[in-house]
Amino acid sequence: MPALAQQAGANAQKDADDAFGGSVGMESVGIYSETEVRGFNPQQAGNARIDGVYFDQLALLVTRVREGSTIRVGFSALDYFAPSPTGIVAWKFLDPGDEFVGTLSIDKHQYGGNTEWLDFKTPLIDGKLSTAFGIAHGGQHFSDGTSMHMYAWGLMPKLTLGSFEIKPFVSGYFSRQQEVRPIATSAGPFVPKLARKLRNLGQDWAEGGSNNNTHGVTVKVDIADGLKFRGGAFRSSMNYRKNFTEIYAVQDALGNAKHFLLADPKQDKFANSWEGLLSYHFGNDRISHNFIVGARGRYRHIESGGSDFIDFTPGDATVPYGEKDQHGKPLLHFSDVNLGRLRQVALAAGYIGKWHGVGHINIGINKTDYNASFTDPTGTTRSKASPWLYNASLMLEPAPWLSLYGGIVTGLEDNGSAPENAANRNEQLPALKTKQVDGGIQVRFGKMTMVASAFQIEKPYFAFDAGSRYTRLGSVRHRGVEMSVIGDVTGRLHVMAGATMMDPVVTGVGTATGLIGKRPVGTPKLHGRIDLAYRTDLFRGLTFTGAVEHESRRAASSVTYAALGGSQLFLPSRTTVDLGFRHGFTIGKVPVNLRLEVLNVFDRKSWDTIASNSFMPGERRHWNLWLIADF
Repeated sequence: MPALAQQAGANAQKDADDAFGGSVGMESVGIYSETEVRGFNPQQAGNARIDGVYFDQLALLVTRVREGSTIRVGFSALDYFAPSPTGIVAWKFLDPGDEFVGTLSIDKHQYGGNTEWLDFKTPLIDGKLSTAFGIAHGGQHFSDGTSMHMYAWGLMPKLTLGSFEIKPFVSGYFSRQQEVRPIATSAGPFVPKLARKLRNLGQDWAEGGSNNNTHGVTVKVDIADGLKFRGGAFRSSMNYRKNFTEIYAVQDALGNAKHFLLADPKQDKFANSWEGLLSYHFGNDRISHNFIVGARGRYRHIESGGSDFIDFTPGDATVPYGEKDQHGKPLLHFSDVNLGRLRQVALAAGYIGKWHGVGHINIGINKTDYNASFTDPTGTTRSKASPWLYNASLMLEPAPWLSLYGGIVTGLEDNGSAPENAANRNEQLPALKTKQVDGGIQVRFGKMTMVASAFQIEKPYFAFDAGSRYTRLGSVRHRGVEMSVIGDVTGRLHVMAGATMMDPVVTGVGTATGLIGKRPVGTPKLHGRIDLAYRTDLFRGLTFTGAVEHESRRAASSVTYAALGGSQLFLPSRTTVDLGFRHGFTIGKVPVNLRLEVLNVFDRKSWDTIASNSFMPGERRHWNLWLIADF
């Protein structure tokens, strides 16, 4: 997605408490992201929160609604009511404030793309009503030569009446002229050769478009001394006006490929969600107690299928992958869409207690009721689950500079949709019963903080079966350790370093019968990242930035091959280097921030896995330039 604007003084690295992941506007730092934590996808799992309130997210949230996000795992999740095994994506929403601020952001990025934002924070009634509003236009260009255009806007008023606060919001993101990004698949024990940089292999006429909208409201009320209510209701929708999936099915190591395209009819997806939390807090500065009861629910409507299949290489014909293979636009014929629905309601209760200098405890239990259905031309299938779920964690502080914790949490998480090249593409998949056990140590020394944790997460595992359906074939276990070191090494040098090392293993009927291997697709054993920022005296504080990121080799296929000695297909390890600078200054009385970064400096070529034997080109060397001014 295009970079999103932020205020001139924002700095994701300085705002971070650890190296486990966070974002502010256009900047992202740390080893985890909204779509990857400990080898899983917390956003897909339904583990997003808006200012601490449960949120079932489908669409992108734009700025002037949200400031950024923080990934909460281990120590950073200790304060969360009803935590989740795959980690929490904690969205921080904007505070419109009580002073007028305008922000102009001009971004030049990624092979010629650009974004322009104009944002305002405006007080309307002193101390009671203020609002934030932003509009944007831009485009994104990718290393495979494709591009898209986008329009976005966001609106968030804030009303404060005594102890009552309400923040309604609207977030809209609209993609147009979205050129199809072809997928390459491998029919055997080989990785296709990457196409030339900036060569668009898609059809000129296959341009998609979608409307992404999220709106809702959050409410906070101090009912009485120690008694508080916090809640929210949201609707997140993705409406595909046009959508295409183009696939080059590479048949051999020479690059001979079958070529086809799937065109989708109009498809609508939306998720309604809500949560209400009632808490009672009492105690003092030394010992505090917080009892919480809550209820949450959601309803999803997911349309899929009804697609038209166009075969550009009928019979025995093939084309060389990496060369353009253009065809005229055919007359498209669509059938009825499939419909997936799910309803989920949960009731929960918990206790969070803190004893300053001694420790912290968080325990909870919830009962969830899950019902889902999927309707296609063959009929309707249904799935149900009604488990009891629980969480318990304990943190101890044996010394002012030392903290220890351990915890266990179970969950019923979303599994997203089947990938686009599956026989059941885009089908809503059943929920997953998950479990996480973790523990760790935190050490504070000087201006540095070090965290080391061990974890084990268990979930059902989905992959392609013999009929190319994306379905459950076993269970997956991610067992590993993660580390974070963050802080000021000197008055000028800020360091943020993180790594996760784990042993991801698949077990079950799929591995027992030899249908799939023991490594989950796309999950490396080692992932590490170091972010550095060095402030100089040049131009009153020019700061140089850099990052090094490494991923070990990762499985590219779920199946094993005799030609590889019974092993799965693997992609090689990759290491990338980013360099840049940031500089804050004023023009008159206007604060301005200029930032340049060059990503993947050494132009490391790589594939990204999107499913077993399915790839898209990774981003190559490119530069981003931002000029942000507050007026």
